[in-house]
Amino acid sequence: GGGSRGTSRGSRMASVLGTPGETANKRAMEATQAAALAEAQSLSQEMRDKFVKKNHEFKASQEAARKNEERLKKEIDDVRSKLSRSQEDASTAAQTLKMQRMEEAERYEREIEQLKDHNNKLLNDMDSALRSVPDKLKVDSDRLRSAKAEVERSLEVKDKELATTLKKTAEGKDRALGLQKEQYEFWLAKKNEELRAFGEDFAAYKAEKTSQLNAMEKQVLYLFDYCNTLATMIQNFERGLYPVYEKSGVKSAQFPDKSKPGPMPAELLRDLQKYKKRAEDFARAHPTAITSASLGRMVSSAGLQGAG
Repeated sequence: GGGSRGTSRGSRMASVLGTPGETANKRAMEATQAAALAEAQSLSQEMRDKFVKKNHEFKASQEAARKNEERLKKEIDDVRSKLSRSQEDASTAAQTLKMQRMEEAERYEREIEQLKDHNNKLLNDMDSALRSVPDKLKVDSDRLRSAKAEVERSLEVKDKELATTLKKTAEGKDRALGLQKEQYEFWLAKKNEELRAFGEDFAAYKAEKTSQLNAMEKQVLYLFDYCNTLATMIQNFERGLYPVYEKSGVKSAQFPDKSKPGPMPAELLRDLQKYKKRAEDFARAHPTAITSASLGRMVSSAGLQGAG
């Protein structure tokens, strides 16, 4: 009776633990699934790192574009300030010239009036003197009148010369102002064109990088959900929530279709391999204390601890 009970207990324990071959198959399956989960988590982390790096690059390009735009605006403001100062200087010079013209005109008028007064006084004096001398001496009065006419002609010539000089000076100032205005408009148009072209280039660059970041974000979220699904499957498998079938001496678990994530799209797998290669190339070109492999192991370890 005791021997039969011992044999029965041994049979039940063997049924629970399984044969050595079954135990090895189970361990191999668990190791394969754990390796697949670790690889998926590693790829997910690499995609996250790539996303963060691209986001930093995008922010850096935004900052560089902002500084370049500020520089262009500052140059335009400097040109405007220089033009404003030039216009103020020209206005001051024109005002000074105008005052000089007025002063010279007043001075010439005073001199002319003085000459006229002096000549009139001389003529009056001569007329008075001639009236008191014999008629034969009146010929000197004609000479004096002729001299007066000559003086008046000389004054008229001087007036015309002064007016011509003032006119030429004003025209020269106008030409200088016109030239400065043309130069300012040329440089302002050039800077505006540079700013417009820069804005268009930056808008195109921003749209391209935004599209890339959005695509990478979708891929990272997809990988995150994919890894979570795999982790849930492994956790449920370890808890014995999935039935196990044996066929031809090989045991296999039956996973419900709703629990399986399904195969990754071929396009996503190609992108992951491409990003992984870029990350490895970058890690080789810029070695640090934390390599890509060690980072993957750290992520895998953290994922397994969270699942447990």
